[in-house]
Amino acid sequence: MAMAMAMATATATRARALETDAVMRAIDERAFATEEGARLAFTHDVDAERRAIDASGAGVDSDGKGNPGMIYARVFDGNGASGFRLGGEDALCVALRAPPEARYFSFAPYVYRRGARVVSAQAGHSINNANAKRDGDVLIFVATHSRETFEAMRTAFGDAGYDEGAVNLVPLFDDVRYGGGFGDFGDLLSISFRVAFWPSRLNATGEDALGEWSRLEWPAFFARRASSGAARGGSTVSQALPTPTLNLTVEVDKQHESSTIVAPVVVVDGAARVGSTTLVVMPVDHARCRRDPFYSPWSTAGVSVRSACFGATTDALYSISRDFMRVASLRQFLIVVRGRDVVSRGRAAFTTIALYATGGPISSFASARDVRVLAAVDDRAFIVDERSSLFAVAFGSSLAACARVAVPCVVAASPPARSTLFVVCRDYLNPRTATAPASRPALVVDAFAL
Repeated sequence: MAMAMAMATATATRARALETDAVMRAIDERAFATEEGARLAFTHDVDAERRAIDASGAGVDSDGKGNPGMIYARVFDGNGASGFRLGGEDALCVALRAPPEARYFSFAPYVYRRGARVVSAQAGHSINNANAKRDGDVLIFVATHSRETFEAMRTAFGDAGYDEGAVNLVPLFDDVRYGGGFGDFGDLLSISFRVAFWPSRLNATGEDALGEWSRLEWPAFFARRASSGAARGGSTVSQALPTPTLNLTVEVDKQHESSTIVAPVVVVDGAARVGSTTLVVMPVDHARCRRDPFYSPWSTAGVSVRSACFGATTDALYSISRDFMRVASLRQFLIVVRGRDVVSRGRAAFTTIALYATGGPISSFASARDVRVLAAVDDRAFIVDERSSLFAVAFGSSLAACARVAVPCVVAASPPARSTLFVVCRDYLNPRTATAPASRPALVVDAFAL
């Protein structure tokens, strides 16, 4: 306890040391007006997450929402709102200490809403731990569409004592609708800063470090050019992907690129296999997400979401069940997922696999709230064969169900009546490219009725 308190005090002191007053004064001298009072803050804490997991017996929060294995932060303005608009020559600036012991972090701008339509599609490239530049352990992000504005922000941070070369440009896309003035109807933007994941409970020191860090709030501010509005003068930022900064040599095993599906055999005691399918990669056209109100890559049978891309990020590869499983035939069940791991081969930073349920056919069509996570597992739990990279995990309807299989198994929350089950796999961050893995070997999903 004393160690945790000392760590919390030290971490909080370091957070307070990230003062931005000098930066804002330097920006004010460059014909920008700064808006203070904004902050980057996490939307839940680790301890509450763990208590909910313990209470539910599943690897998700008590409401079955969210992305397991990931904690999220947003930028909130002085009034507590997480949505904001930017003119074509405006910028959002954030400074923080890098998260401790995290395999993956990603700072990404989103178009949350365009007019009345919820979009939830990325508004610019992600800056993550494979392409981020740092000033020691300090991360500085400047999200803007204007090259001149970015140069002004970078110089201002340099004048305030930070390393100019470590200021990260978060380039906003050309097709974002800009507008920050009264009566200006630009896109409503938001920021998602995600960190995966807190260390194992067995690592008490690391757990305390990340747990305390996730409670901190970090300074953010808006820099607005006078009369910026929707009209964009000067040059715009490059739309190219940020260059990776990690110099990694990653093994590429050619035999694992075969289209043949290879998966370990898993024996389930006293159960009948009632179905089998595969997880197939779900391509996401992020530009189409922003422009096409009828596009939804998740619109597989039974999945209805109210936003086009549902917060999909450009540095994750998504795979989804080719076929769905009806709960009516699976009152007591085991869902086994098996195949090749990509993290142990260095092709991804980490992987999560989650079991989802839809609502009934009518309710799921009407509301995305009926699509929920029942259980999840990440690659910390995988028992991977060193030579073949094969692994298997399972989701069970009860502890008794999980006892029937000799692979890591997570107890799932009860699915709604008349719902269907499906599985989603997320492979985050190819460290060689600083973006999503290009592909992954297919995974097999078997359903067993008990």
